[in-house]
Amino acid sequence: MFLTRRKLAFAALAAGCALVGSAPAARADAAPHAEVLVIHGTDCETPHVDPGIGEVPPLKYKCYKLLETKQLALTQGAPSTMPLANGRTFQLVYNGKTGDTPPRYKLSASINKVGGPGFQPLADVAAEHGKKFHVGGFAYQNGALILAIRVL
Repeated sequence: MFLTRRKLAFAALAAGCALVGSAPAARADAAPHAEVLVIHGTDCETPHVDPGIGEVPPLKYKCYKLLETKQLALTQGAPSTMPLANGRTFQLVYNGKTGDTPPRYKLSASINKVGGPGFQPLADVAAEHGKKFHVGGFAYQNGALILAIRVL
């Protein structure tokens, strides 16, 4: 009976290690998605940054308000879009991974053209998993919209 319990405990330990060891591989192969924070930057008397924003880029604004957080599915070669508070549309295209270790995610960010069809390029980025990058400067209510984007 004792030998059976020992074998059972060893088997459970081995199975647990196999599950833990395979978790990073599963995440690496999973389809990525982007978290987009829509931030309104303005001038104000008392500087303030909403806690949900974290670090902000060095811009001229003193106040940063989080307007929205959105998740965008990323499928290679297909655009993911979202409407912005100023009536424009933001587009993010996932163009695959780099050969770096760890790999980076190649993204193209753009915004729809004012008064016309199509999108205007903003940036081509090789983003690290979990690290934010910023695009923006779109006029909105006496300030600007800034987008903080990270791949998850």
